[in-house]
Amino acid sequence: MNAMKKLSVSLCHIFLILALALISDCMYAQTSDLNNLLQRGQFQKALPILDSLSSEDSLNIDLIQKRALCYLKSGNQAQAKKLYQKALILDPDGQESNLQLSYIFEQEGNPLKALAFFRKLYQLDSSNTFFVKGIAKNLIRVNRRKEGIAFLKKAIQMDSLDVDSVSELANIYLNDQKDDLAEPLVKKAILLNESSIRIRQISTRLAYRKKDFEKVRQEVNYMMSLGDTTALYQRLLGTAYFNLDSNARSLEIFQRLVRIGEESETIRAGIAYAFLGSAKTTDSLNEAIDNFNQAIELGSSDAISDYKLGIAEVFSKKGEFTIAISLFKEVYNVYKRPKAVFRLGEIYEKNLKDMRLAESFYREYLRVCQASGIGSADEKYVELVTKKLKERHPQIVAEPVQFLSNDTLLVKKDTLRNK
Repeated sequence: MNAMKKLSVSLCHIFLILALALISDCMYAQTSDLNNLLQRGQFQKALPILDSLSSEDSLNIDLIQKRALCYLKSGNQAQAKKLYQKALILDPDGQESNLQLSYIFEQEGNPLKALAFFRKLYQLDSSNTFFVKGIAKNLIRVNRRKEGIAFLKKAIQMDSLDVDSVSELANIYLNDQKDDLAEPLVKKAILLNESSIRIRQISTRLAYRKKDFEKVRQEVNYMMSLGDTTALYQRLLGTAYFNLDSNARSLEIFQRLVRIGEESETIRAGIAYAFLGSAKTTDSLNEAIDNFNQAIELGSSDAISDYKLGIAEVFSKKGEFTIAISLFKEVYNVYKRPKAVFRLGEIYEKNLKDMRLAESFYREYLRVCQASGIGSADEKYVELVTKKLKERHPQIVAEPVQFLSNDTLLVKKDTLRNK
């Protein structure tokens, strides 16, 4: 009897060992399959295996994080977020969970939450430039630009070859109109990564700001060779060609943008200026008027007065000076553009041969420019006008043209402008 009991116990032990071995083999096979799936990026297929393994060990942080990653890669960000938060409860200092949650909150448009996680990561590892950049980026997003810039500078000090930090700081300075600070950073970023489209975009914006249109042409064409066809930079290229007196190329680019559905105020204005610049036929001038009017209909920018000046210029080129004079007066009265007064002076001097009225408009132009107290593109004719008047009258007494100031109320204001 005792022998039978001993045999029974021995058999139980054997079966238990075999069962454990079988379970172990099964788990090893599952783990092996899981790792293969994760390495191949087949996250959706990996989830059932992870669910099975997690049912046996629900507090295993490694399994929780792997499940979270699979959900995140499969597009289920909400479930990934829950799992990473669960992992964070079990291990508050876990770098993986803190990092992924910072990413998730960035995607959700919550920079304050993302900032908190990057600060935690920085506490865990203050030598990691990625964490420093994460703090900088999210500080800027919550309008704490001064602090953000300080952290970007810190990242560059930690790694002077960190092209992301260099280009990001250049971009911030460019957005803040600090071109002198942006320029050396742009040059450095290009040296670090000359084939980066983003860096070339920043360089293009800087060149456009400086009116270096040849540089704009070079940069955008280079970006196109890299595969970038972003509409904004195509528009800048069209404008560059216009300023480089290549009206045909400018027109081609702007019309192509319209054909692909990029209908906007600035693109229509670009087409109008290209037609105005070529001005070979009456049809071209009429096309310019049509496109200026479309730009005005689409527009809400401060450039509306430029488009109205453009229409007045078209009628001047067509020789319809009565209409042109009326339109230039309207632009002056509504928008107070000195250029409109200057052009009135030119029409009366060159086209209508009336120097008495021309001088009156030129004097009004000088008065308006002096009264404005700030420089603008409209004031670039001051030297020319002063020279004209001094040649005719050594002693100039500027007397403003009265009716230009008095008839403002008769002109209907443009309701398309921003208030």
